[in-house]
Amino acid sequence: MEITAEYENWRRVRDSEGAEGWVYHSLLSGRRTAVVTMKTKDDLASIYDSPDSKSPVAARLQAGVVAQVKRCSNGWCRVISGPVSMAG
Repeated sequence: MEITAEYENWRRVRDSEGAEGWVYHSLLSGRRTAVVTMKTKDDLASIYDSPDSKSPVAARLQAGVVAQVKRCSNGWCRVISGPVSMAG
């Protein structure tokens, strides 16, 4: 969810598919997350071992997987997710 507006204790939010609505602020978490989106549902997103596209692929995530964003720097984000398909 992305917060797009605030009015008193209410937040207007937009989900990853573009749907919008108003939510009471206490129902939202401050935890940052990301949803994997791919051009086709069978594509996998490569998750690298370090912030370098030449580093080894640590995992591949399917579309729809939600990952927790820990921190971002220089266009790269460190994420944590549940079970994933490990690169072979």
